[in-house]
Amino acid sequence: MPSPSRRAIVVPALVGIIASASLQQPSLPRSPSAVILAAEQAVASHRAAAVRQDWLARLRHDPSNRLARLGVASFARLAYDYAAADSFIAPLLTRPGGRPDSIAAWARIEAGLSAGQQWRIRDADSLFALAASEGAMARDGSAEGGAMTRLALIRGRTQGVDAGLRL
Repeated sequence: MPSPSRRAIVVPALVGIIASASLQQPSLPRSPSAVILAAEQAVASHRAAAVRQDWLARLRHDPSNRLARLGVASFARLAYDYAAADSFIAPLLTRPGGRPDSIAAWARIEAGLSAGQQWRIRDADSLFALAASEGAMARDGSAEGGAMTRLALIRGRTQGVDAGLRL
């Protein structure tokens, strides 16, 4: 049995180690908007490699994990790897005749962001307009609003401020 003085040193040290390890463990948020935000924050805080690897491992373990797929697509877009972003996004998009959900709407926003980063402004406009309607159909106000905001910015730049403000 360790002495009380030794326990007084060891226990706080173990608690600190466990707490710091849990803070460093990348986790996958539970909503599509939070996944995209987490990817952006990981890039900004120079933790992208660790978080991306965790999400890729989750996707390999469970290929049907749509949130992990969306996160990996976000990392690809943020790294300007548009081919990879498109390949990860494609299975998330709503098929013709299908009913969109929040993940599909946010995947469409990711596709619009990718198009915009490549200066494909007409494509981005179309993708954001579609994402807004998909967000509304999925009853995801954050997706609908996020898509409308981005669409308003594009239209304000391409069609004039009044067109953007109307949105």
